[in-house]
Amino acid sequence: MPIIREPYSSNWTRDVNETYDLRRKENTTQGIDELNRQLDNANGELRDLRLDVGQLQSYNNILSQENDGLRHDIPSTPKISNLKRINDQQSMKKKLGPR
Repeated sequence: MPIIREPYSSNWTRDVNETYDLRRKENTTQGIDELNRQLDNANGELRDLRLDVGQLQSYNNILSQENDGLRHDIPSTPKISNLKRINDQQSMKKKLGPR
């Protein structure tokens, strides 16, 4: 029957490997923590932007209502095409002279 030998492993080797594994897990945890922090910051900025957009929409609605109110207060003015037609009629009258 052949003799099966286990690979040699000292306590020092085992300690080094465990330390390496712990550091790798720590680095992974730190990386995840950093990503979570960045995500929280981005979510905070999005929340602020959403509030800004909401405030701008409200302000826009107020201005639109004021603008609509001003349109109703202004007496109707003749269109440019109507003014041109009136001007053309007056020019023709001057050319034709009194009747």
